[in-house]
Amino acid sequence: MGRNNHYKIVVFNGRITDIPELRHLRGKKLRHRDLPLDGSLGLVYGSTLYISQDQIEGYGNWPLHEYGHIVDKVYGEK
Repeated sequence: MGRNNHYKIVVFNGRITDIPELRHLRGKKLRHRDLPLDGSLGLVYGSTLYISQDQIEGYGNWPLHEYGHIVDKVYGEK
Protein backbone atom coordinates (compact mmCIF):
# COMPACT_ATOMS: atom_id res chain seq x y z
CA MET A 1 0.00 0.00 0.00
CA GLY A 2 1.14 3.51 -0.73
CA ARG A 3 1.03 6.44 1.61
CA ASN A 4 -0.48 9.83 0.96
CA ASN A 5 2.16 12.18 2.31
CA HIS A 6 1.97 14.95 -0.28
CA TYR A 7 -1.45 14.91 -1.91
CA LYS A 8 -4.47 16.94 -0.98
CA ILE A 9 -8.05 17.60 -2.04
CA VAL A 10 -9.39 21.14 -2.24
CA VAL A 11 -13.16 21.70 -2.37
CA PHE A 12 -14.14 25.00 -3.97
CA ASN A 13 -17.23 27.07 -4.68
CA GLY A 14 -17.52 29.28 -7.74
CA ARG A 15 -15.12 29.03 -10.67
CA ILE A 16 -12.02 26.89 -10.47
CA THR A 17 -9.89 29.67 -11.94
CA ASP A 18 -10.87 31.95 -9.05
CA ILE A 19 -8.60 29.84 -6.82
CA PRO A 20 -5.40 31.90 -6.42
CA GLU A 21 -3.00 29.13 -7.44
CA LEU A 22 -5.05 28.39 -10.59
CA ARG A 23 -5.68 31.95 -11.82
CA HIS A 24 -3.01 31.56 -14.49
CA LEU A 25 -5.24 28.92 -16.16
CA ARG A 26 -8.00 31.42 -17.04
CA GLY A 27 -8.93 31.18 -20.68
CA LYS A 28 -7.03 27.91 -21.21
CA LYS A 29 -8.66 24.69 -22.38
CA LEU A 30 -8.55 21.11 -21.18
CA ARG A 31 -6.21 18.95 -23.22
CA HIS A 32 -7.95 16.44 -25.52
CA ARG A 33 -11.40 17.92 -24.82
CA ASP A 34 -11.28 21.51 -26.07
CA LEU A 35 -13.36 22.57 -23.04
CA PRO A 36 -12.57 25.76 -21.12
CA LEU A 37 -10.91 25.22 -17.74
CA ASP A 38 -12.82 28.17 -16.30
CA GLY A 39 -15.99 26.07 -16.09
CA SER A 40 -14.31 22.88 -14.93
CA LEU A 41 -15.85 21.18 -11.91
CA GLY A 42 -12.76 19.13 -11.11
CA LEU A 43 -9.08 19.07 -11.94
CA VAL A 44 -5.87 17.41 -10.83
CA TYR A 45 -3.09 19.98 -10.85
CA GLY A 46 0.28 19.00 -9.47
CA SER A 47 -0.39 16.98 -6.35
CA THR A 48 -3.80 18.48 -5.61
CA LEU A 49 -7.30 17.45 -6.64
CA TYR A 50 -9.59 20.45 -6.96
CA ILE A 51 -13.27 19.57 -6.91
CA SER A 52 -16.37 21.73 -6.95
CA GLN A 53 -18.75 21.63 -4.00
CA ASP A 54 -21.51 21.02 -6.58
CA GLN A 55 -19.86 17.74 -7.59
CA ILE A 56 -19.76 16.52 -4.02
CA GLU A 57 -23.44 17.34 -3.67
CA GLY A 58 -24.16 14.98 -6.57
CA TYR A 59 -24.75 17.19 -9.59
CA GLY A 60 -22.37 15.32 -11.88
CA ASN A 61 -19.60 12.76 -12.11
CA TRP A 62 -16.92 14.03 -14.50
CA PRO A 63 -14.35 14.53 -11.69
CA LEU A 64 -14.47 10.82 -10.85
CA HIS A 65 -11.87 10.51 -13.60
CA GLU A 66 -9.75 13.02 -11.69
CA TYR A 67 -10.07 11.01 -8.47
CA GLY A 68 -8.49 8.18 -10.42
CA HIS A 69 -5.41 10.31 -11.08
CA ILE A 70 -4.96 10.89 -7.35
CA VAL A 71 -5.32 7.16 -6.65
CA ASP A 72 -2.71 6.45 -9.33
CA LYS A 73 -0.31 8.96 -7.81
CA VAL A 74 -0.78 7.72 -4.25
CA TYR A 75 -0.76 3.98 -4.92
CA GLY A 76 1.33 3.88 -8.08
CA GLU A 77 0.20 3.66 -11.69
CA LYS A 78 -0.18 0.18 -13.12
